[in-house]
Amino acid sequence: MDDRSLQRRKEFARRARQFYDGRMGRSEVLADVEAEDYADPVLKALLEVVQNQPKKSRFSGLWGRPYDAYVDRARSLIDDAER
Repeated sequence: MDDRSLQRRKEFARRARQFYDGRMGRSEVLADVEAEDYADPVLKALLEVVQNQPKKSRFSGLWGRPYDAYVDRARSLIDDAER
């Protein structure tokens, strides 16, 4: 893995962490995603989780523990991307 890939992985991990902390919007996280970012399996999983993040509501089916499990999975992907 080259330095550019690692740098992009860490940048998206930083943005995703801010998204899950409520300090950044989803569109800002996904602002300059490139096709080659999806070639990195760790980054691909992280980007897909952020893209598909449902709203926390009873209507979405994610409320309480299931929603918390989804967020925990996202945070573990963020931790993996920061390594």
